[in-house]
Amino acid sequence: MPRYLDPKNDIPFKKIFGEHQDLMISFLNSLLPLPAGREIVELEYLSPELVPNNPFLKDSFVDVRCTDAQKRQFFVEMQMYWNQIFLQRMLYNTAKLYVRELETGDPYGALKPVYGLAILNDIMTDAEGGKEHTHWYHRYQMTEETHSQEKILGVDLTLIELPLFKPESVVERQMTRLWLRFLKEVRHDTDQVAPELLANEYTRSALRICEEGAYSPAEREAYENYWVAAWSRTAELHAGREEGRKEGLAEGLEKGLEKGREEGREEGREEGEKQSALRIAERLKQKGFSPAEIAETTGLSIDEVQKLLS
Repeated sequence: MPRYLDPKNDIPFKKIFGEHQDLMISFLNSLLPLPAGREIVELEYLSPELVPNNPFLKDSFVDVRCTDAQKRQFFVEMQMYWNQIFLQRMLYNTAKLYVRELETGDPYGALKPVYGLAILNDIMTDAEGGKEHTHWYHRYQMTEETHSQEKILGVDLTLIELPLFKPESVVERQMTRLWLRFLKEVRHDTDQVAPELLANEYTRSALRICEEGAYSPAEREAYENYWVAAWSRTAELHAGREEGRKEGLAEGLEKGLEKGREEGREEGREEGEKQSALRIAERLKQKGFSPAEIAETTGLSIDEVQKLLS
């Protein structure tokens, strides 16, 4: 039985959705709120110039851009973790595509809709780290405040919180359910998949593309490097949030407690970083990394890693 790579990673994601038009068309038609009778029937890939292809950038994520026969543009991204500027960046990148549609002198009536689709492998939270949502599907449009049916069309954003998705959430749209199950259930070194995914022609094709044996040594190295960068960035974000929270609580203390506050903040920061490192080590363990690789990536000692693996 074949083993699969995680399709949320940069390398498999772009192979599936950036090189196979039939899979991308099925994916977009399933997840975007396209008007009835105006589904995508063909598309053309565009250069992913908005996002440099470098997994070691602090806010690295996967993007694929394309346009269809109706000249509508689509911007798709896979984001591994949540941060507070995510929606603003998503709006900025999608709006940039919209603005670039016109050349000097072109009429505004020539503008076509631009759809942004983001798959978030995390939970959206507020600034204090509390959960904001329990539902997984979010659509953002520009609407009139008191009459929401009145809209300014142009930029249409859809965000999916993948961890909140449950198969029973989607009853009437089979392909929506199948594509989200594919992204959520297929992980690093998965060797068994749901029969439902194998029975469908689109998800079956995507699974074949994810087979571990189909990747060169260089692609496997890039695949592993992407995970290291993603988990390291996750640890950095968790540590930053914890530090900010502690500093916010400390602001109300009297000046006479300044020294004790600094000592406590440092101890809390160290403990937060240690817990973040342990969470990353656990994830790397699940992905098959060796104890030495886990220790090098997280900064934990070999003894600490061995205790975690025991």
